Amino acid sequence: MHSVRPPGRRRFRPGALAAAAAASLLLGFAGSAVPAQAAESPVLPGLTADPNIIRFGDTYYMYPTTDGFPGWSGTQFKAYSSKDLVHWKDHGVILDLGPDVSWADIRAWAPAIEAKNGKYYFYYSADTNIGVAVSDSPTGPFKDPLGKPLIARGAYTGQMIDPAVFTDDDGQSYLYWGQGRARVVPLNDDMISFDASKVTDITPVGYNEGTFVIKRKGTYYFMWSENDTRDENYRVAYATGPSPTGPWTKRGVILEKDLSLGIKGPGHHSVVNVPNTDDWYIAYHRFAIPGGDGTHRETTIDKLEFASDGLIKKVVPTLSSIDPVTAGTALPTNTTRSLRSVNFPGRYAVVRSDNLGYLEPVTSSSTTAVKQSATFTVIPGLADSKCYSFRDSSGRYLRHKDLRVRFDASNGTTLFNKDATYCARPGSTTGSVSLESYNYPGRYLRHYYYELRIDAYQDNATFRADSSFTAVSPWA
Repeated sequence: MHSVRPPGRRRFRPGALAAAAAASLLLGFAGSAVPAQAAESPVLPGLTADPNIIRFGDTYYMYPTTDGFPGWSGTQFKAYSSKDLVHWKDHGVILDLGPDVSWADIRAWAPAIEAKNGKYYFYYSADTNIGVAVSDSPTGPFKDPLGKPLIARGAYTGQMIDPAVFTDDDGQSYLYWGQGRARVVPLNDDMISFDASKVTDITPVGYNEGTFVIKRKGTYYFMWSENDTRDENYRVAYATGPSPTGPWTKRGVILEKDLSLGIKGPGHHSVVNVPNTDDWYIAYHRFAIPGGDGTHRETTIDKLEFASDGLIKKVVPTLSSIDPVTAGTALPTNTTRSLRSVNFPGRYAVVRSDNLGYLEPVTSSSTTAVKQSATFTVIPGLADSKCYSFRDSSGRYLRHKDLRVRFDASNGTTLFNKDATYCARPGSTTGSVSLESYNYPGRYLRHYYYELRIDAYQDNATFRADSSFTAVSPWA
């Protein structure tokens, strides 16, 4: 694992000005004026395309197609991670079609990922089929649980490529895919199967490929790429609707070429939100600069903004990309942490032998059992990967039942998953979080006379401190 982009001051990429100046000739528009500006993109090294960007806990992840192979014949998928959307770490190969997938060994394209049930589900195109692989970590390794495609070539009209996943507020996940035709289907709770009778064609006018869906302030945004990826006119359009399956109202194009900067073919994008903000960013590929074409592409990130009426503003493609992002409230997922009270710094959230939660003192001299009871693995929320669940070493989850907090083994139900999911909100002090119940919005994990409860929010300093915790190094 290595750092893709070293930290420090914003800088000129070596040769960036020469590249920009040469772009008009190499990209076929001699005579265009190319402004001299710092080129901080591409944000990933080498040739990549079709980036899927997502945030788990306090970390952003990106999963692209590795580009530049003859005939797009790549066989491997890699993962990259970042705390700020600027400095990226390369985690290496997370799935290799040759040894890891029995039914395909070429054309590894356009992946997507989602977290649920404490695991990560990786959807990908392989030889124009769609597969799914599963891991305990967002950086793999991923394993094929089916031994066959999730959606086989020829199952529907168009190509079976470009999967995308959207999980709604109720915990229901949807799988989108297609080239030529766009389709969607609700995934079953296991995330690796679906009811084929529920597949819906949602193809809009102008659709080619690269579906992506988000939700903002009650509105669903369905986005896609138009024209061929090898065409400089490759671009992103979108529609809005009242549900994850529509009906959709096309709104127009939000990202397209800018020949004055040498930017051609920007498309096949994904979008990520900074938690607890209305800040959004779009990751996409474009022809490599200079001298790229539709089979030699690179990945970059720019801002995505909304107008006051909720429509998406036209994205301004840049060579400079974005500044580091630090806002948002988040917890570090896939790590062990103890939850220390803000109001009583020597006390921690613990679970007693009766499996009920309390706030109790924990020190270096405490017994091993007490330390273990104050130690949790933070994972993406069982009901919503943008939130969190807390698991102990025996596999039980911090769960509220009748508004009392306890540790229970999962029974796999939707209700349990919701009861065991908490969303991070800003705490009463810097670096702390408040944990809002996913199942009962407006209620927070709070200690009252040292008993852990889920209580309705009260607008006073005592409640805010009682419902604020700092995720610190684990006791065990």
